[in-house]
Amino acid sequence: QLAAKIGDAESLASLHLAVARLEGIRGRCLAAHRHLEIARHLAAVKISDVLNCFMDLVEASLEAISGNLQRSRTLAESTLNRAEEGRFVKYKLAALTNLSVTALYSGHAERASRLLGQVIPETTQLTYVKLGALDTLAQACLYADDLESCRRAREQCLQAGTADRVPGRS
Repeated sequence: QLAAKIGDAESLASLHLAVARLEGIRGRCLAAHRHLEIARHLAAVKISDVLNCFMDLVEASLEAISGNLQRSRTLAESTLNRAEEGRFVKYKLAALTNLSVTALYSGHAERASRLLGQVIPETTQLTYVKLGALDTLAQACLYADDLESCRRAREQCLQAGTADRVPGRS
């Protein structure tokens, strides 16, 4: 309602990005892509580098869920470059996490674990990024048949979730 009330393209694009993320979490990739398309259309009017990073991250996640790993990797790499240039730390960490997901889904658990080793120590204030990174690490450990490391990563996920005192904005 606030986005509609404000009425500018960036606010409306952000709203559609949020809906795209929710639809993606629900596994409704087609609906998520429609909202992402609307967000990109609105953002074409005027787009900030931050919003562009966010859109590419959402699309990279959707592509990974859909099994289009090459497109997901390309988007994550593009986001990583843009985030490093703009010094957007949270988007850099999220892009590295997305790259770890594509590595894992491509059968490269060791590479995924190495990337996550860069991400996790930097995510102390970014619970949602940390949870995603730890969950992916648990999956990589499971893939490598390292059940003890998987258990530790899962425990860290639980600790990160309970240590976060501020409710998630979404």
